[in-house]
Amino acid sequence: MPCRRCKGLLVAIPPLAWESGEYQPSSVDMLGLPAWQCVNCGDYIDAVILANRMATARSVEVSEASPEALVA
Repeated sequence: MPCRRCKGLLVAIPPLAWESGEYQPSSVDMLGLPAWQCVNCGDYIDAVILANRMATARSVEVSEASPEALVA
């Protein structure tokens, strides 16, 4: 899978939260899901980052919609 930032190679890595000795995961954390890091630029992607990007994209779509579309 290519990196969105630089088109470099993404490799699967363990989620970074597991690396912290102070982190105490809750039952709703998505730490079992994979994470990826680009070998060129170091961009890190995990489930939390992807969820935030999707939420941001949805809020941009709503803010760019016409007022008529929001009422309907």
